[in-house]
This record gives sequence, structure tokens and C-alpha cells, in this order.
Amino acid sequence: MFINQSPLHLVCLSLGILLLASITSRCGRCSYDERIDHVETTIIGRLQQQLGQAATSSEMFRIFKRFNALFVRHRIRSAIRSYQKQLIENVEGDIKSLRDKFLQKYRNSNNADMSEVRDLPPVSGQIVWVMQIRRQLKQYMQRVEDVLGKGWEDRSEGRALKEVNDFFSKKLDTRDTFLMWQQDVERRAPE
Repeated sequence: MFINQSPLHLVCLSLGILLLASITSRCGRCSYDERIDHVETTIIGRLQQQLGQAATSSEMFRIFKRFNALFVRHRIRSAIRSYQKQLIENVEGDIKSLRDKFLQKYRNSNNADMSEVRDLPPVSGQIVWVMQIRRQLKQYMQRVEDVLGKGWEDRSEGRALKEVNDFFSKKLDTRDTFLMWQQDVERRAPE
């Protein structure tokens, strides 16, 4: 049982091995794709079921936060697009309400009255009020990331919100308020 070791025979044998490896690789790839497809289908089913049963947008945000890492998969992202759109609209409304609250000015807010009752100086109360608004804005932007996933600023839905956030954040700078107060105090101070 001696096999002919001619160069032509060795070439044919190596081609057979390469062909066998190629077929095995294709079968392995098909098996892998089938398993991934099954897992994605299961995840999509669970995700849609949980989102469908969520009673409030807060529950939906929690669900999105839990599944956030899977949004890189195109099928999963496509399956939840309608929920994403709904929640992004909620966040846009929340940011608009926050902006309207800010435009009413501190002295016209309930916080000014509460600060006065607590004997908090108006400038301190205003700075605390602005910092609370800034914190809420950051929470809303975190929700956007939870819904759209990492790199949300690069997507069309997120780009507009990012611009609104950046513009609004600039208005929430308390340094000018503090500096005006400091100049006023220095001007009044006896020399």
C-alpha cells in the first residue's frame, strides 16, 4: 500500500484538501449564520414583548438601557425603530419643556419663592436652579444614548438633539451670573 508520491499527485492531493477546507468553512459559516439568526430572532421577540408590555416611557428607557449593547446588530436596531422614534420624541418634548422653564427665568419660578422661604440668597438660588436644569438635561441626553446606542451623535436622529443640547448647555453657564454678582458686591463694598 504504497501511495505514488509524484508531484502531480501531491498537487491534486493538496487541491483536494483545499477544496475540502473551503467546503467545511462554508458549512461552518452557514451554521454560524443560522445560529446568529436564531439568537437575533429570540432577542427581537423578547425585546418587542417587553417594550409592548411597558406601561410608561420610563420602563421603556430601562429596557433600552438593558439591551443597549445589542443595537449594533442591524436586525435588532431595525426591529425597534418605532419604539426608538417614540422615545426620542418624548425626550425632545422633555428638553423643550426644560428650555421653556429656563426661558421663564428663575425669578418667575416656584424655586425662587422656595429659596426665599428658605432664606437662600437670590443669586445662590439662581445658580442652584440652573445647575438642576443642567443635570436634567444630562439625564435626557443619557436617555438618548440608552435608546440609540453608542455613537448616537453620528446618527441623523441624534445629530439634531446633539445640536440642541450643545446650544442649550452654553446658555446654562452660571459663571456670568456669579461674575455679575461678584462685581456688584465689590462695587458696593466700602474701601
